[in-house]
Amino acid sequence: MIKFVAIQLALWAAVATKETPINPRSPAIWEYARTGSERHFYLNTYPYCNDTKKAMESPKLIELKSSTYYTMDAVLNGKGKQLGCGEVTLKGGDFKDPIVCGNFRNNWTEGLCRVQGTSVEYTITIYDNIHVYKRT
Repeated sequence: MIKFVAIQLALWAAVATKETPINPRSPAIWEYARTGSERHFYLNTYPYCNDTKKAMESPKLIELKSSTYYTMDAVLNGKGKQLGCGEVTLKGGDFKDPIVCGNFRNNWTEGLCRVQGTSVEYTITIYDNIHVYKRT
């Protein structure tokens, strides 16, 4: 357990020191459905993510499908575009503290999500931002 925490802290430190200046931010994540071994989450990068379904109808900016067997970290790179609202689906695993996202930087065009647990399949979908904000 201690080794896992040390590795996680080292990873976050490495990501945080990659670029300067960085103002790490963490969007809210909340579970909206659970069916069998699947859990579904919303990634609220902006307040309007909760207020309108239109946010989830815009074009997909990022869609990552993988498993913690290969990598626990999902690097979100909007290639210069702001990351909009998102959806996360997790399947399998123990689901203890299932996902953490943070270090959204460069006007929220980049971020990192870490899926916790063993043998968890995940799909992370980030939609194009429907509003443009100046964020740090």
